[in-house]
Amino acid sequence: MKRRLLTILKNYKFYLIVVCGALLTLTVKHVLSVNSVGHSMIISLAVLTVYLGIVWTFFYLRKREVPMEKLFLLFAIPLGIAFLVFLPPGESPDEINHFKRAYAITEGYFVSEVYDDFGHAGAELPVGFQDSLVTKPKQGAYTEVITKLSEPVSEEKAYAAFNNTSLYHWLCYLPQIVGISIGKVFGASLELMAYFAEIVNFVVWLLLIYFSIKLVPKFKTIIMFLALLPITLQEATSLAPDALAIGLGIFLTSYVCYLTYVQKTKLKFWGIALLYVLAILIGYCKIVYLPLVALYLLIPAERFGSKRAKWIYASLLAVILLVLNLSWLSISSQFLVEFNPGVDSHEQIVGILQNPFHYLMVLFNSFNVMGEFYFTSLLGINLGAFTFNLPTIFFLISFALFVILFAQRDEALKVTAFQRVIFGATFCVILLLTFTSIYIQWSPVNLSYVDGVQGRYFLPVLLLVPLAIAACPRSKTSAGARRAIVSLDTVVCYALTTNLIAVVMFFAQNV
Repeated sequence: MKRRLLTILKNYKFYLIVVCGALLTLTVKHVLSVNSVGHSMIISLAVLTVYLGIVWTFFYLRKREVPMEKLFLLFAIPLGIAFLVFLPPGESPDEINHFKRAYAITEGYFVSEVYDDFGHAGAELPVGFQDSLVTKPKQGAYTEVITKLSEPVSEEKAYAAFNNTSLYHWLCYLPQIVGISIGKVFGASLELMAYFAEIVNFVVWLLLIYFSIKLVPKFKTIIMFLALLPITLQEATSLAPDALAIGLGIFLTSYVCYLTYVQKTKLKFWGIALLYVLAILIGYCKIVYLPLVALYLLIPAERFGSKRAKWIYASLLAVILLVLNLSWLSISSQFLVEFNPGVDSHEQIVGILQNPFHYLMVLFNSFNVMGEFYFTSLLGINLGAFTFNLPTIFFLISFALFVILFAQRDEALKVTAFQRVIFGATFCVILLLTFTSIYIQWSPVNLSYVDGVQGRYFLPVLLLVPLAIAACPRSKTSAGARRAIVSLDTVVCYALTTNLIAVVMFFAQNV
């Protein structure tokens, strides 16, 4: 017995579990106390029990060498369900407008209508749609949600505006369309339709991440880290198309890596068709992610049968993407309005073209002024519509884990110089396009930095970073002999801790 106790005390996993458990318990008690929630001891013990149960199951399955994609489900499914239950539809950024857009599509409005002289775009929706969801955390929110679950959908209709989400192509909302359509079949209320839409959205995201981890040859731990960030789970269980964008971006990168470094046989028809579908969908989710398709250049010609066949497929895809995206841009441009005072898209474009060096200084200053916010909004410290904020200590820990995990060279991969350039350049181009698009559409003229960028916008493409700096192993044993500074054990235990705290925060502010 004494020998077994000494063995446990010498194991770093024991201290990892204890530290994360203590951090979880203390923070939960603090959150409940600040929000004056009763029965704090009972709730804290219940949350700690859930934590210990999932962690024990994880280490039990890990000993039996269960594949990582299945371990991902162990954490993602219960945490996703918790987010669905405790974060009501409407409390994530722009969720009510995403719901309007998705519902309008099920009514036949694949393209929104501009319905007045002020450029307001939207569709005819049931009266009271704006108040169909609880959009801000407040005491008694859960009671209100339960009441709304049984409210009938009004037969009277009126125009509702949603310019910002009218810019999205209807294909981005496929999961939400399915969920809302199911709700309509059963005569559900708008609140219940929103839940159906969130559930289907979550399931699609879950499948994409599951197969991403399964297919990618290396950096599985990084995908786990990105997928289990609180902000990722929030978007995955929301009404926003960000869930599809994140899943598609990570899956596309993983699939290309699989075809490049693992598969040795020629692609069949369905494999090529999948490449086409991924390219079309990722461009429609957000056109700034379209450069991800450049990764297809890395796929060896042998997968297509010959170099000639590869370039024929590539040329055809380029033509299809050009026609589809230019067509949608020409349609959606009518929905562009000045979202903020002082915004002038034409003047911003002219300014960039006339003085590109000044714009480079604006970009540099953006990281200087907003750099901390980019990381807090990426790592899940700012949740909801910036209404739930984890304590600063979690930003510091999350940031340290993020930097170490992306910089450590424990998962070496034989990446050529050309491949590194493609991975790195693709990430940089998407970074530039994201900042530029928001600078043009959202930032007032003469602002010294880009306003409106959030760290979560880069979740679909962050896997490109470790691929761009991947190290080739120096020997057959060196890569495997070194223990990772940030291991999978650390990632999942800490992810479970932060997400359970986030769930308690949702509960405390809405109960």
